[in-house]
Amino acid sequence: MSSIKRRNADRLASAKHFRAGASVTDVTIFGYLSALGTPRALSVWLLYSNGEHDQLLDLKCHVNDYLDGYRYRCDYLATEYLSKSTFLSTSFDKTAAAYSKFFEFEALCHDTNRRFLNPRLDSKSYESSAWLLSATKRKITLILNDLSADELFQGGNWGPGVST
Repeated sequence: MSSIKRRNADRLASAKHFRAGASVTDVTIFGYLSALGTPRALSVWLLYSNGEHDQLLDLKCHVNDYLDGYRYRCDYLATEYLSKSTFLSTSFDKTAAAYSKFFEFEALCHDTNRRFLNPRLDSKSYESSAWLLSATKRKITLILNDLSADELFQGGNWGPGVST
């Protein structure tokens, strides 16, 4: 191995195991949330810096609560910024929470798929959108053509969020 490749491999190995100190982490989090500059970002910082990590992870940001898309974006980013952090001190079982959320959204997808089977019989469907769903299904059928179930299952995989 050439000396340049060896140096690059050494740098990569050291970068892979590098961890910034807590003070650097705090400064970075504070800087990011300050740049967002919203009351929600301030709330996130206060919860984080005071060790209220359970409350921090319980925060939700609902688009229907906003009239301004930019403000929603900033608040959503602040709310979700630390949601996957492994260094937070929490009192709940993260694995159980992940499974619970997974099954909750699988059930939601199941309900949605059942509603799509016959949108005209669905109480949540509107006549004006039924034609769009029907047209969309026809286009998907044209694109997928004669895709077999085996091909479908071999080509599918879990998304990046399903790490547990």
